[in-house]
Amino acid sequence: MKAGTLSTFVARVDAAELGICRTVNGLSGRPHARRMFQLVSRLGDGALWYALLLALLLLGGRAALRPALVMALVGLIGVVLYRLLKQIFVRERPFITHSAISLQ
Repeated sequence: MKAGTLSTFVARVDAAELGICRTVNGLSGRPHARRMFQLVSRLGDGALWYALLLALLLLGGRAALRPALVMALVGLIGVVLYRLLKQIFVRERPFITHSAISLQ
């Protein structure tokens, strides 16, 4: 991909992200939506995934060992990639970059 094409692509992604952020930001003022966003955020923290792995092992017995190990390995690879990409592509939070996004 050429430099001009890449910058055009990034600009389009940023514009789309801003539109999504503005929509979600508008919804966050509603109590039910806010609770849902908080729940979804907490589900990604890891505790749920550890509990699912443990439940798989407890309920599936020996047959669940291999799938649980694969899940754990894929999760570990995902976390490593996530942290690596966060360091490479340093970006500010949308509410810092765009004044149209309010931090509530």
